[in-house]
Amino acid sequence: MTTNRNIKRLLEDAVDLPALPEITQQVLMLSGDPDASLLSLSILIEKDAALSARILKLVNSPFAGLGREIANIKEAVPLLGASEIRNLTLMISLFNLFPAELAPLYEQVFKQSLCSAAAADFIAEQAGLRNRDDIFLAGLLLYVGKFIFIHYAADAYLEVLTEAEVRGINIEIVEKQILGMTNLEAGELLCGKWNLPDTIKSCIRYRDNAERNFSEEIPQQRRLIMDVSYLGGLTSKIFFDWNKALHIAHFKSACKKFAFTSELDAYELLTSIPQRLKTAGDGFFVSIDQNLSYDNILEQADAELDFLNKKHSTTYLELQNFLSKQSQ
Repeated sequence: MTTNRNIKRLLEDAVDLPALPEITQQVLMLSGDPDASLLSLSILIEKDAALSARILKLVNSPFAGLGREIANIKEAVPLLGASEIRNLTLMISLFNLFPAELAPLYEQVFKQSLCSAAAADFIAEQAGLRNRDDIFLAGLLLYVGKFIFIHYAADAYLEVLTEAEVRGINIEIVEKQILGMTNLEAGELLCGKWNLPDTIKSCIRYRDNAERNFSEEIPQQRRLIMDVSYLGGLTSKIFFDWNKALHIAHFKSACKKFAFTSELDAYELLTSIPQRLKTAGDGFFVSIDQNLSYDNILEQADAELDFLNKKHSTTYLELQNFLSKQSQ
């Protein structure tokens, strides 16, 4: 396992990064080819029995919402379309890509990724937006850099998670201190290795940009996907990260700011997310806490604020005592 001393250099050199299975790479290439037929995509997927079986399980789960049983891949592909087949294939590959011994830690990050994707898709649905498949994929890959950190430096990343919560600060700050780079930077590098669209890279790069000020010219359609995935990312932080009150505040502010959500109620959106996430979890046989609810999250946010207030008060008193002793 790579140590945190050289993880930054290793990732920047793109040495030994996890590779997508060949079948997944072929599906990505074919699904993005406007001249390719759905039949050719079906034939390709049928060559991989394991992938075919997983896709059919997902298609016949509540996650797909088709309402009837699909018997084979040739029936599934035309119903779902190339983009959704691409998304399902990537999700399956992402879930299966990493070592079983680290499954609990990977599963936690996968739940956050799934929450981000499900939330972005739900917001796009409520706002009546198109390109929901692209929005779902962008949300799914927002936290792919965390998978890489776990892969190369699981012990160090557990230290990152613990210290971020104890100190009450954003995880990316601690990642930079301990690992030398953030999961955003690691995610961008991985997207480059996997030849994912530039839109995905932009969504990751600006995932935490609350001001939504960009240093580059961005096409309107890409900007829309970035903004929806930003809301999806905030939602996943609300349900799975520390500093929930801060993320809730950013979510409400962004909903008012973005034209496509200005007429939507932030509370109603967040209240609906747990059920969407549980449905998505069922499709991947990932257990989502059945008691998960936005009202419970609000209680946790209040408890976090109480903890931070006490911590800041203690720190202030310790500083006052120290200065008093220094002046004697």
